Amino acid sequence: MSETQKQANEMAAMLQNSTESAKEYLARALPILTENLKRLRSGDPQSGLATIGESTDGLTWILDYLGNAALALPASEAMLAADLTETAKNLTQAVHLMVDAMKSQDYALLGDVTEFELLESLSRTQVLIDRILNKTH
Repeated sequence: MSETQKQANEMAAMLQNSTESAKEYLARALPILTENLKRLRSGDPQSGLATIGESTDGLTWILDYLGNAALALPASEAMLAADLTETAKNLTQAVHLMVDAMKSQDYALLGDVTEFELLESLSRTQVLIDRILNKTH
């Protein structure tokens, strides 16, 4: 096996492992974020804020994953890489809007961004993860 093939195999294995980790994270995070959205919408923003604030590390990791996965895909998967990059851009925008909403204590905006931007971007990430896993199995 050539050195190039070894590197390609190692890259594929790393992509597989990180994609499985991202899938596991989202399976845990989405229900929690959805519950927080309900708390925000029900007039209990403080309890929803606590967990949303705690989710920033995981969201940062997902953003890193999306960027790295886009780079790790072979050239033949350029469309999938572009979808990953676009989803990362949308997720980044959602996180920035959430931070602004939290700073201004605009809980209605925070709920809207969580519902229509964040959860949608994370759901899109799940679809892309499934596409990657289907290609790497």
